[in-house]
Amino acid sequence: MNDKMVFAYPKICYIPSERNFVAGVPNFNKYNEGNNVLLYFAYDWSEAKEEIKKLDISNLLNRKVSYENINDKDYIFDNGSKLLLTNASSGVQSVLPLCQTIIYMLSNLYQKQRALSPSKEMAKKDFATEMIMVANRIANGENISNFKKHSNRLISIFKILESFDVKVINKLSDLSPRDLSHNIYEAVHAMDQLFNYHFTQLFIEEPEQNLFPDTQQEFVYWLLEMMQNGKDHAAIITTHSPYILFALNNCMMGGLVRDNIPEEETSDFPSHSAWIKPKLISVFELDNGTLRCVQDEDGIIEDNYLNKAYKKNSEEYLELLNYYEDEE
Repeated sequence: MNDKMVFAYPKICYIPSERNFVAGVPNFNKYNEGNNVLLYFAYDWSEAKEEIKKLDISNLLNRKVSYENINDKDYIFDNGSKLLLTNASSGVQSVLPLCQTIIYMLSNLYQKQRALSPSKEMAKKDFATEMIMVANRIANGENISNFKKHSNRLISIFKILESFDVKVINKLSDLSPRDLSHNIYEAVHAMDQLFNYHFTQLFIEEPEQNLFPDTQQEFVYWLLEMMQNGKDHAAIITTHSPYILFALNNCMMGGLVRDNIPEEETSDFPSHSAWIKPKLISVFELDNGTLRCVQDEDGIIEDNYLNKAYKKNSEEYLELLNYYEDEE
């Protein structure tokens, strides 16, 4: 069967800018306030912590920092000091749940069977049992006319699964018993796969929150490397940081010039593991309620609001510098 599907079921994960608040409040996942995005993220992070009991985040923070869950409590080991996560710096409280949740959503989530609600699990099993019964009896020579109540259902299922090598049937009677039985088996397998997640869609607000510029850059490199793991993961990121855009530009420029760089020099570039083709990235700025693309014809980020603000600030400093008199 062709594994390439038109339909792909995403795991959606929203990571709010206030994520360090979740890390700073013990047992936040036990609260229940209804429709609250912080709680949704708390649940996702709690699920991630169940799978990832230890995590080294030294590469992002440029110092030796690691996380460990001990007796259901979150601890940070920072340059040899052990402290509760609630007492850690705002930067650690921001980057740990951010990265831990992303690792889980992009990787660990796909290493186990998706847990379905009892009603969905029962519906899936009932469907498989019913269809396999039909397939087996047809394979044993029974006529499809004995299964009139299943005919419309089978036709609908086959049409839904056009993206597979399952034939789209108009008249079940036109198909040989062997082919019909084979198609039903494939349809059961295909429908079972539709209950699984096929990729993760991340929504990340302000990844730069509480982070130094170097850490913001390392996060962009780390995220793009993580996302290129064989699945069609996607991310929508909002930011007010020019450093996030600078780092993203490095990754896209690397994707453009990769073939021109001698292999032995590739590792000299900090972004090399995150190089990506610019056509896979879209960058927009919101200008008075209108979205405007800020990429040139090659996909590289050109002048934008954040860059202009950065330059404006630097220009003012240079103008003031003209009036500075060195006493020496």
